Amino acid sequence: MPEPGAPCNGCGVCCASEPCPLGMLVSRRRQGRCRALQWDCGLGLYRCGMLDQPKRLMRWLPSWSRPFGVG
Repeated sequence: MPEPGAPCNGCGVCCASEPCPLGMLVSRRRQGRCRALQWDCGLGLYRCGMLDQPKRLMRWLPSWSRPFGVG
């Protein structure tokens, strides 16, 4: 797990233990694994689904909210 303030290294420990403020909204919880935590097989690390695929987690989002390059 990276030191506080350091960039994410994709280990997933932080998000598996408690969600960030955005994760609290998505997961509807303050403790436990964040619902947005996703394993990326290609990269071999954990990623935040709200950054990579926000519409998958919040289907009501408009289509312009999709990341660039995602059809």
